[in-house]
Amino acid sequence: MSSESANVVIDSDTSNNIIVATYKNVIKKEDFQVFYDLLEKAHNQFGDIRVLVYFDDSFKGWEKDAAELNFKSVSEYVKHATHLAYVNPDPHKMLQMKIASPLVKGELRFFNTEDYEKALNWIKE
Repeated sequence: MSSESANVVIDSDTSNNIIVATYKNVIKKEDFQVFYDLLEKAHNQFGDIRVLVYFDDSFKGWEKDAAELNFKSVSEYVKHATHLAYVNPDPHKMLQMKIASPLVKGELRFFNTEDYEKALNWIKE
């Protein structure tokens, strides 16, 4: 399974309750909606979810509507995440997720870019 919007790429490793995405440039609401819909579908179908988000070096953040949808996704779906991996996140995202970490059902981990494969293997455990 592989799909892509302008600035959110859903990786081919996405299957069942595992969602793997790359964020690029400035994310618009329609970009993020693809990711949000996958979270919703995976949760509705499997309950628990596993998520890996890779922040490409080109990632600059979210437009306002996309940021609001991102916040909604965190508040609604991290409580169903057994594995939540962020690869190459900017300091603001790391802080946001550390603050939200009590909401995470399972484990939250941060990885450097060179540890992408390690992150991917971890969410598939």
